[in-house]
Amino acid sequence: MSHRRIALFLPLLLLMGCGYKPADRYHREILGDNIDLAYKVSAENPEEGIFIKDGFIENIYTTLHDKLGEGGSKVEITSSKGSLSPLDYDTKGYPIVYRSSVTIKVKITSPNGKTRTYSATGDYDFAVTAKGVVNHQLKLSAFKKATTSAINKLLAKIALDQLKEEEKKKEEKENNTSNS
Repeated sequence: MSHRRIALFLPLLLLMGCGYKPADRYHREILGDNIDLAYKVSAENPEEGIFIKDGFIENIYTTLHDKLGEGGSKVEITSSKGSLSPLDYDTKGYPIVYRSSVTIKVKITSPNGKTRTYSATGDYDFAVTAKGVVNHQLKLSAFKKATTSAINKLLAKIALDQLKEEEKKKEEKENNTSNS
């Protein structure tokens, strides 16, 4: 074998030997292959709700590479909240830096019928010019990026939840084996 093949093969062997599993595997255990998305737009902030929904759908496609459709997990966004707050001002008192924050709560009913609830907040800081004017396009972009941050946190929570569940099952199996 050439040194190049060994250099490529060795890291894979080490990862497999140490029990590494990609987070996507844990997501699949809970979410399945298809996602049936239900979303309720907030009556208080309908415009932000639409931005958040668009960001959520876009991130499901790009992050999980999953299809929205029937037959998989039911993902209900039961509550969402978005805010835009100035963080810094110029010498004339106009806002020049904003923070877009998005809080999403989701209820996931997996294909096996188990229901789990998660919540996460994502933030995105951005600068503006021209007397602190925030147009709709800038606002949409900021909410989508904050939604991406929140979804990444949700996915981490989902993977951790599944990992803990698998570790608990493994411990129970070892305890049952040692008690026999």
